[in-house]
Amino acid sequence: MQHVATEPRGEELSLAERAYRAIRDRLVMLEIRPGAPINEDQLAQSLGVGRTPVREALKRLQYERLITTYPRRGTFATDVNITDLAHISEVRQQLEPLAAAQAARRA
Repeated sequence: MQHVATEPRGEELSLAERAYRAIRDRLVMLEIRPGAPINEDQLAQSLGVGRTPVREALKRLQYERLITTYPRRGTFATDVNITDLAHISEVRQQLEPLAAAQAARRA
């Protein structure tokens, strides 16, 4: 029998998943500026979670290259590359009309 993973809903989200989503959103929305240092204690306090969920979230964000860790220097939000932004804009131009059409069909 094959196990199919389902995404937890609402209150069922783990603390690490909630921390991941909140930090990711702050990075994507540039609330945490590119190149800015990441302070685990401040994040944990502002999110109302312990340091362990924040550390788990940061490991995942590092794997996704949204943050970078330098030995003996700390953890920082990844700098934004203008070439990457141009590529992202091109992809969004293609995907957004498809997403809108699909949302309209489902409504």
